[in-house]
Amino acid sequence: MLTRGVLRIRAVEAADLPLLQEWQAQDAAALFDEFRFPSPVCLQRQYAEDGFCSETKQMLMVDDKNLGPVGALYREQLRPGVFRVHLVLGDAEHHGQGIGTTALEMAAEDLFSRYPVERIQAEVDSENEAGQHILAKAGFHREALLRRWRFHHGQWRDSVVFCRLRQAASDPADLVRRYWECMAQQRYQDLAQILSEDVEVLWPNTKERFVGADGFIAVNCQYPGTWQAALDVLETWGQQVVTVARVFSGEDSLHVISWFRVGDGRIVQIKEFFADDMEPPDWRQALDVAKPWVDSR
Repeated sequence: MLTRGVLRIRAVEAADLPLLQEWQAQDAAALFDEFRFPSPVCLQRQYAEDGFCSETKQMLMVDDKNLGPVGALYREQLRPGVFRVHLVLGDAEHHGQGIGTTALEMAAEDLFSRYPVERIQAEVDSENEAGQHILAKAGFHREALLRRWRFHHGQWRDSVVFCRLRQAASDPADLVRRYWECMAQQRYQDLAQILSEDVEVLWPNTKERFVGADGFIAVNCQYPGTWQAALDVLETWGQQVVTVARVFSGEDSLHVISWFRVGDGRIVQIKEFFADDMEPPDWRQALDVAKPWVDSR
């Protein structure tokens, strides 16, 4: 059994079978969850065989100390060293409380600590933004889009593959490069797997201070315009990184100097200064000292 705070992950018990049958029914399945025609006899037979826990495949219960059983966690070995996980929360009232994130973190850490597992992956519907957000917060990195991956609700649907590796890219320079990749591609929700939950972001130009990854991500998602970014300079020492990047949207363009501080494999602080791009003033042009410089990109 795994425990963290009020949450625990445990083996299925005989008393759980009616609840599992209920969760697998069509009425209980959410928009993106699969459903089957559950048979009590089939569930009981499978439970009698191995309790839903074989060497390569497990179905486990997720319990909350105050709420009781809240979901089911599936772990399946795809090949030696590679597992797939899937989480189903039984009732909508349990959504949005951090249960999914904590359960997936616990499941991944258990696999890495007790088994020779190198890769854990998960697949989620491309329109399931909440599921993708949960995976990102649990340390999973978005890898690929699987076109027409499954037939569900009468149509072929796309899925997104998320992955968490044993040796996640936690080098400060790599983290910051991934940060700017997300900015360049407007994948702001993916910042959740790079930023600490309580990251501090400072913008001295406007005297603003953001605390928390969710708030900073929301600001970027709502920022007017379609902004892209190109990284010019990256220098690192210890757990600190400084970058210079060009940020642009249409004809608007500016340069950003950013200081990053990294801790425990996440970005914990960012301090950024913004400078608008402009023509040199007339008095400086009159000196005829500087030569024209053109960005080769």
